[in-house]
Amino acid sequence: DNGFVAFTFNTPEQGPALYLAFNAFHHAQTVTLPLPGEGKQWFLVVNTHNPPPDDFLDEGNRIRIDTNILRLPSYSAMM
Repeated sequence: DNGFVAFTFNTPEQGPALYLAFNAFHHAQTVTLPLPGEGKQWFLVVNTHNPPPDDFLDEGNRIRIDTNILRLPSYSAMM
């Protein structure tokens, strides 16, 4: 058991729409994001590893993710 859970919400017309990952383990985990839908891009909205108020990114401050491999720090979540 590594305390890691991740899931994707899909829409029938557009494919992956939302990806969430939770790491309750004491080690960082490597996360492989699903490919975004056609013409879509992943953006980081929540990263609980960051201290408030930087753990939630407003629409104008969201970080575009240009890779499908990420490291999720221990005891954190991302959306």
